[in-house]
Amino acid sequence: MNETITAFEEKLKELLALAKKNKDVIEVEKVNDVFKELNLDVHQIDKIYEYLESHNICLLYTSPSPRDT
Repeated sequence: MNETITAFEEKLKELLALAKKNKDVIEVEKVNDVFKELNLDVHQIDKIYEYLESHNICLLYTSPSPRDT
């Protein structure tokens, strides 16, 4: 269990560093890619987004809009 928590915390730090290098912006797809191996539920993913937003990181949604399809 502690290994999972440590891995989670490391991934959060990694995301924060990536976003800081990218002018405080990170793609939602990148967030999902980083955490995909931990099999998180929707509530846990939301907590990640809240954490990033609390550090003034903007989430960039890159999926096409309905009019683009």
